[in-house]
Amino acid sequence: MAARRRNLVTAVRSSTRNMTWLAESDRAAVDLAIRYAEAIEERVANGTDDQAQKALGWLGPHLLNTLKSIGGTPADRAALGVEAEAKGRLAEIRALRSVQ
Repeated sequence: MAARRRNLVTAVRSSTRNMTWLAESDRAAVDLAIRYAEAIEERVANGTDDQAQKALGWLGPHLLNTLKSIGGTPADRAALGVEAEAKGRLAEIRALRSVQ
């Protein structure tokens, strides 16, 4: 039995929700990232294998670049000066997991 794939839209929403450094002025970038994720998921779910691969190949890098622009990777968080804040939140999440 294949492992269940996590929904990309859910992952983007969760990731951006935990980017505590984002301001309301970042809303357009967040919404764009969610739209890219929705478009990818729609094509993967309803398109042919070729259409799904094209969506991933075309929209995937755009999604990643949008996330990078708002600090969605470790290197970009460091460049924005929010790496310590992200690590602090990650530590909180890990602590909550260990309690459960």
